[in-house]
Amino acid sequence: MAQLILVRPLRALPLKTILATLFAVSNACFGDVGELSRATKFASPEQFVEAARGFHPAAKPSELSYTFAAPELGNDESTYGKTVFADGISEVTELFRTPDRCAYFVRAEPKTDYTRSYVAALFVLSRDDESAWRIRTIERFFAIGVGGWIECKVIHRPTKSKGASPVTFRITETDAGRHVLKERVYTLAAGNGPRLNPVK
Repeated sequence: MAQLILVRPLRALPLKTILATLFAVSNACFGDVGELSRATKFASPEQFVEAARGFHPAAKPSELSYTFAAPELGNDESTYGKTVFADGISEVTELFRTPDRCAYFVRAEPKTDYTRSYVAALFVLSRDDESAWRIRTIERFFAIGVGGWIECKVIHRPTKSKGASPVTFRITETDAGRHVLKERVYTLAAGNGPRLNPVK
């Protein structure tokens, strides 16, 4: 059975109502994920992923832009040490997720001239009392040289049994010859908000 829906013409509506309607429609169409910063509140981990993938550190330098930046190397005194921000994010990988906590590994490649640069960050988020997701901890990693890389692996996941050990990550930074520059292991500890504890 067909339905007849009456719609008031736009000219009959107050300007304030028209603008509010257009704003709501634009947010629904394009998604209002906000910027990527420590202060941002995300409605879900998926919204964090969307914001991370859409983040352009070079466009507007901010606190997190420096997380995805590298120094220019080489022999040119005029550019040596210059901070080069990544144009965008190359990869976002979910490592771990529970109803209250999650962790993501985010990679980028700042376009340094002298040699390739690779940066990455391990983000830990948790849900607050208002059910919003917030960035709680960020650990940054860096490697240089063509063929270099930064890899993060989950080497232990907690089981559902009581008193199980926390989730553990291993981050490996390699150089151009795939030699290990540094390897670090972190556990995701609970307590006063989730935090990453280096394993000695």
